[in-house]
Amino acid sequence: MKSIAVFNNKSGVGKTSLVYHLAWMYANLGCDVVVADLDPQANLTTMFLNDDELETLPMPRGAMKPVGWMARIPAAYREHVLGKKPVSRVLSATDDKNCLATLKHFRSLMPLAQEARKPMFALKPADGAIGGHTRAVGDCYEDFRALANEIAQRCDVSARFG
Repeated sequence: MKSIAVFNNKSGVGKTSLVYHLAWMYANLGCDVVVADLDPQANLTTMFLNDDELETLPMPRGAMKPVGWMARIPAAYREHVLGKKPVSRVLSATDDKNCLATLKHFRSLMPLAQEARKPMFALKPADGAIGGHTRAVGDCYEDFRALANEIAQRCDVSARFG
């Protein structure tokens, strides 16, 4: 079993949306997926469950305690995850091929996806994805499929779905 963790201490950067869509994409590609929502806001949990399911779900107690090592994450990631020597300078988003900041923001699709309670790349005309949104849905699918495959390859699980 492989685990993939997504972390950023800044709010509003798309962690929840990213994990939600990657989980759906991995499931679409034939992987068994379990998502653990450790954010106290539990927004990811609410994206997967309807209101009736949420009312009967027992919530664990927990506490988040930041440890103050954010500045060391890029170097530690390169060294311990990628097995590469850390760079001595801070890389820009365009120079760092491991940076997700280059993933297109499908802003116009997100409200439709939230209303339909499905991933942006699974929207249909019945969900309001018509006109220019139709192409955006296809582009979104391809972007998340490519990202899922890249992550899977780096985690050595890509052989399961090609």
